[in-house]
Amino acid sequence: VKQQPPAGGTTAPSATGPANNAPGGGKGALTITLHLHSLVLWGLPFGLPQSNCPLWVLNDYMLTEATGNGILHATANKTGFWFTTTFTGQGTMTFYPPLSLTDILRNLLGLIISATVTGAADNVLTGRVTEWFGASINKQTIVFHGTFHFNGTDQLSTPMALRGQFQVNWNHGADPFLLPPHHARFVVTCR
Repeated sequence: VKQQPPAGGTTAPSATGPANNAPGGGKGALTITLHLHSLVLWGLPFGLPQSNCPLWVLNDYMLTEATGNGILHATANKTGFWFTTTFTGQGTMTFYPPLSLTDILRNLLGLIISATVTGAADNVLTGRVTEWFGASINKQTIVFHGTFHFNGTDQLSTPMALRGQFQVNWNHGADPFLLPPHHARFVVTCR
């Protein structure tokens, strides 16, 4: 974090606290940027009744493992928190039916952190993966949104492309850990 000295001299941080000229113009803002070179991400079953995708795309858990380039930006201040990630690279998307997983560990939002694979996959896609995910959490609303794109082949070398997007939000005062979202949109298409 680069700090600008006040007019008339510099103010250094001390053992008892930060410098007088705190980052973010004194508003307590914190911004970080991380560079990523690998991606391991579990996706939940979409369960969408209206899609042109095979059933294993809609009903299975999806494990994406890829190497490439990505970035994460995050900003927090007294009004809330915002972050976005993007990643693109070569990898696999493995689709496991629900009965092929045990010991599923989820975070507070219900997303999978880890799982033990005990059965066979329905399909494995190999190719180029691009994913974007972001969130905005403040006193007015909570929003999660993302997209993913895949171009490659399946286990039989058949060309396959997947496109997906989602957005969910909770309005002021709603607790996303206890209540369903006020708005949710999920779209997945295949070709």
